[in-house]
Amino acid sequence: MTSRQHTVIATVLVILGLYVMRLTSVEIQPTPEGIIAVRGEGVVLFDQWGIGLSAPLTTWATALGIRTVGGTPLAVRWFAIFSVLVAAVMTYLVARRSLNFQSSVLAMGVVGSSLPFITYGRQANDVIPFVACLLLALWATLKIRDKNPMLTTIGVGGLLVVGLSGVALSMPFQALLSSDLSVTATGPLDVVLLLLEASPFLAAAILWCVVLVFRRELLPTRAQPDVLVLSVWLVVGCLLLAVSSIRSALTISYVIAPAAILGLRAVEQFRESRRMGLVIALYCVVTLSSLWFVITSVLHLEQTQMLMVLVAAAICGVGLVGLIVMRSQKRRATMAVRLYKPVIYGSVALTAVCAALVVMKGSPSAISGGRAVASALHEDTLAVHSFTYLYHARTAADAFNGQLAWYTNGWMTGWKSGYRYVPTAMPPNTVDESTVSSVRGASWIVYYHPDINEDEQKIVRRLLISQYSAHVETPHYTLYRNR
Repeated sequence: MTSRQHTVIATVLVILGLYVMRLTSVEIQPTPEGIIAVRGEGVVLFDQWGIGLSAPLTTWATALGIRTVGGTPLAVRWFAIFSVLVAAVMTYLVARRSLNFQSSVLAMGVVGSSLPFITYGRQANDVIPFVACLLLALWATLKIRDKNPMLTTIGVGGLLVVGLSGVALSMPFQALLSSDLSVTATGPLDVVLLLLEASPFLAAAILWCVVLVFRRELLPTRAQPDVLVLSVWLVVGCLLLAVSSIRSALTISYVIAPAAILGLRAVEQFRESRRMGLVIALYCVVTLSSLWFVITSVLHLEQTQMLMVLVAAAICGVGLVGLIVMRSQKRRATMAVRLYKPVIYGSVALTAVCAALVVMKGSPSAISGGRAVASALHEDTLAVHSFTYLYHARTAADAFNGQLAWYTNGWMTGWKSGYRYVPTAMPPNTVDESTVSSVRGASWIVYYHPDINEDEQKIVRRLLISQYSAHVETPHYTLYRNR
């Protein structure tokens, strides 16, 4: 094996090790992981392997894991890790067709360390497998166009069939059909901010798209089918997210891989064309994006503080660019060379450090407490076979909590005979006192309150405390027991 092959394998192993670390310590998340886990459990229990409106690929993989190792987090999450592995390798292979070796390896690092991938690549979902299969299908299609020996063509053709089948079986039909068009002025801005919060380097891809509008000579041609397809993937994906209601930190993962490759393509193309002004502009954009990343993902500053810091940084950045531009062409060329590693490698390293913190400390968006609540409920099943589930409804689907359903082992799904729960909804962000009063009398009340401020939670406590004791208290759940 060559030194380059060793480098690629080592990079893949480092990324894989980061994803495997503390994999089973985090609780099964309510959605989409909990929903998929419960579906997989249902497939095993009732032997129903049919295809419905929801994407079945991850559900089948979860069912296979449960049948093999039992109902554990590993059984639910093994396919997500496998999908990350495929996505990382395919990112390198697709990138290698248009980028140099260093940039191709860096593309793996950008994708693997991005916060949506490190968060949801360790949970069961349909997005990461879809991206992995699409990258596999894209690489196989491009490889078949090359002149290959017959056996290689047959093998690659088999991979193409696998990739296309995976794309079809993980296509988010249900999410697209159930999503509402929300064409607003902030839609495109939301997508841009989600990309910047995923990895600051992805600002390079955004700049590349803007530059192509004014520099038509840089547009990909038919002689560059990989760049052309990736460009369509990125633009169409961002447009769909901008006009739909499903844009989130999870769904932005659909476009991270093409954005990473095209961002590195922009770096190479700008440097090769000797347009030093564009190179310096790209460095400034990535630097400002890195500052935004630190503010939002590391420091978690309030909006007013963020605005002040960004304005100050923008002024400093414009001043620096002005000084550089006023200098000689030689000076601009020197800066373009010297700033490459500190800016580009620095932005990727910053994301990698933040990704490692997410693995070690847990994601800020992670929901916990369902396991403790379910354990307390199971301790009292000799006397009580029902509980009231009090929650804040944003959609009709919120009546079913995937995390709680997984840990109560068939209680919420109706698979356990004689056991039931009563969902009781309140407004999304406030407490309805009449609703809380109406549930008094239940033996157990499970109050689910993520993203609800403490003042609202205290209202529920005040209304129940005379008759109930807080048996289990977690950041996202409170279990009240009738005295």
